[in-house]
Amino acid sequence: MNTISIHVFPHELENYTRVIKQLKESIDTTPDVEVKSVLNINKSVIKNHKELEKQISIFNTISQICHGKIKSHVTSEYFGVHEHRRVCINDADINDNLIFLDVDLYFNDELLTNLLSELQNITNEYYVITPQVVRLWDSTWDIIVNENYKKEKIGFCNELDIKRVLETNHGDSKLIVCKKFKWAGGWFTCISAKLAKYIGIPDAFVGYGHDDTFMMHCCDYMKSRKIQVQQFILLNNIVCEDRGLISKNKKYLKITNFRQLGDRHMISEYNNFKKRVNLDIYNINES
Repeated sequence: MNTISIHVFPHELENYTRVIKQLKESIDTTPDVEVKSVLNINKSVIKNHKELEKQISIFNTISQICHGKIKSHVTSEYFGVHEHRRVCINDADINDNLIFLDVDLYFNDELLTNLLSELQNITNEYYVITPQVVRLWDSTWDIIVNENYKKEKIGFCNELDIKRVLETNHGDSKLIVCKKFKWAGGWFTCISAKLAKYIGIPDAFVGYGHDDTFMMHCCDYMKSRKIQVQQFILLNNIVCEDRGLISKNKKYLKITNFRQLGDRHMISEYNNFKKRVNLDIYNINES
């Protein structure tokens, strides 16, 4: 099964509607694809509670348009995307794939089909597949920037015409090896469930902010210990983030410092992971 994991706050419902409608044809016509979406109405996180009944109704209506392939629910227990992704990882079968998708993302209509097609060619057990992006806010992202945008200035992502980018034919879709680990969690990032389960999202990471960085560090360590893990790039499939939604989050959410709160746990959780990997290697060598 290929599971698309989507977390939604009430102020993101318009974008959720856009994403589901865009995915509908691919989901309806493709076996072994499902969406697991959640509407987060935790009153300790969101500011406006006045229209929740209406917003829940909109969410439920949109979640019904894909002929039963969307497993949706409403919760007041999550603080953010981490909790939903953690549940999706735990629920997945070891042979599944997980696709993390934020609703502020824009992508072309062929992306899901191209991704599923290339998945059939991967023989690795532990892998990550990412689309490409335009030039972002620093050069560390250039490894996944499409060739057509590598000469653009730093910060090009803040002023681009998203519609124009998505309507441009950048070339044939192709899977290539990425020389290092670099991705963002909700940018249509596909992770083998076996890898996601092995690394996991520590309970210490609450809300949002550190699952992608943590997983990248863990993948680096796995590779250093000769564990075969690989990131691939889906060439010429470009995604664009709506940077304007970040300011909206500050307007609609009470808690916006989850990333800072998670900083204190990054090193300790990474060290815990390294100890677990080394113990696994020791046990294999002893058996």
